[in-house]
Amino acid sequence: MLKFISNHSSKYELEIDNFIKKNSLSSHVIFEKPTNEIKKLYLSSDIVINSSVKPEGFGRTISESLALNIPVVGPNVGGVKEQLDKFDARLMYQVHSCESLQNALKYTMDNYFNISSKSRDFVIKNFSLEKMIKETIKVYEL
Repeated sequence: MLKFISNHSSKYELEIDNFIKKNSLSSHVIFEKPTNEIKKLYLSSDIVINSSVKPEGFGRTISESLALNIPVVGPNVGGVKEQLDKFDARLMYQVHSCESLQNALKYTMDNYFNISSKSRDFVIKNFSLEKMIKETIKVYEL
């Protein structure tokens, strides 16, 4: 089962929707509206895919998923790249490359338990509230 979190309004989302309908895949795909209950959606997933085509400043999807021991795949740009480079660069894919995404997903499935078992500790070590506050204060210290 594939689950999209989507407003179902962008050009790309509508293209995906048409592709799903055209290929009779509706019984295998669920569209969820964006929600403040994102933790429930993460926990109902085996793998999370961050599909942003534009670089994000931090890429909360990555740290939120990993904190819940859910492996995550994301594009090789912006804050997503910064996080996954530190954790496991093989979880990244090149934007607009289906082959690269396929390779990242295959790697994730082949190494699922190893990835999920170390992901929460990685987030706590690198992105805990205490650490993030300390790093932010360092920026403003003279």
